[in-house]
Amino acid sequence: MTSLQLHPTKWLTALLVLMATSWLSACHDDIPDDLARTRTATPQERTIIMYLPYSGSGYNNLYSFFEQNIRDVEQSIKQAGGLGTNNLYVVIADNSPNRVYLYRIRMEGTECVHDTIKRYDHPRLMDAQWVTRVINDVKSISETPKYAMLVGCHGEGWLPPKNNVTRAKTRWFGGPGYAISIADFAQGIEQTGIKLEYLLFDDCYLSCAEVAYDLRNATNMLIASTSEVMADGMPYAEVFQYLSSPQPNFGQLVNNYIAHYQRQSYPYATIGVINTQYIQSMAQLMKQVNATYTWNTANNHQLQDLDGDHFVPTVYFDFGSYARALFGSNLALYSQYQTLMAQLVSYKGNTAYIYNASGTTTRVNEFSGITISDPSANTGQYGYNVALLKTQTAWWAASH
Repeated sequence: MTSLQLHPTKWLTALLVLMATSWLSACHDDIPDDLARTRTATPQERTIIMYLPYSGSGYNNLYSFFEQNIRDVEQSIKQAGGLGTNNLYVVIADNSPNRVYLYRIRMEGTECVHDTIKRYDHPRLMDAQWVTRVINDVKSISETPKYAMLVGCHGEGWLPPKNNVTRAKTRWFGGPGYAISIADFAQGIEQTGIKLEYLLFDDCYLSCAEVAYDLRNATNMLIASTSEVMADGMPYAEVFQYLSSPQPNFGQLVNNYIAHYQRQSYPYATIGVINTQYIQSMAQLMKQVNATYTWNTANNHQLQDLDGDHFVPTVYFDFGSYARALFGSNLALYSQYQTLMAQLVSYKGNTAYIYNASGTTTRVNEFSGITISDPSANTGQYGYNVALLKTQTAWWAASH
């Protein structure tokens, strides 16, 4: 581990900084004939896409961590004796925004091997069409009843891309200059005609109401952190087995994820598993409350901060903490909220403290597994006028 001040984390921006492009020149523009699917998938079969876009240069660069993530997945596969009912594909930037590879991981004997399928040269980033194209390329050779994605990079929750912003080695979705909004990422998935079984964000700050709402038609389950993620990311050697089982065991994944980080020198982690089918109902309930109650931002100090001093004033508040304070004495509505929140966040976990790349830690006294930015009064940090931007989200429109 490096020093506390320099320890890499996965600083996440509210939109995914994906390597998206609508126009690509591909060195290998056609899927090789020998990789085309020649059999009918079984009802339990799943295609998992591991998406690892360009993360930036210098201190922002997470490429070595991505390589370790892949090795950890392969360790899990070998321990299990194979992929079972899964097909696994990796989309990764070759340490540069100008070259992206798509390859398949499969077992050959007792080892994992890579079949390179396509190389995309000089992609033009930021477009939903890139997300659509790369998923469709995988679909063309791996048509299965179920699809899932594991996404690793930097991230900043729901906030729109700020391509001139650089941070420490934390996880947003892509590197500076190569960001895509969550809404565009969701659109890219939806345009493929599939709805993911689950989408795991191995990035910072993405377990939030605003992101879940944007992704409600793109994935059934959203797995993400409310706060910063250490650059090591998801301990796939320990938890990939729970993602690759015919019925994913999200509860065990959460338990092992938190236990893993509790053993580390930097014992900081949060995670929430969100069932997106309930986010619309939550928005409707919040709309009912917001029509009656107005939160006084002078009382924000009463709420659980899950920024960890990343933003000052806070942008990411614990949803449960905010709801408890907002609903006040309306016990009937608060009871509805509690029932709905239990359905929305299926599993959650946190360490006693969360970490910020500046080296500070923040005590977690309340944790619901999901954040909300409705109370934020931040008007200009890092060039974001959050107090204005939050009112332009789809979540705000649906809940106010």
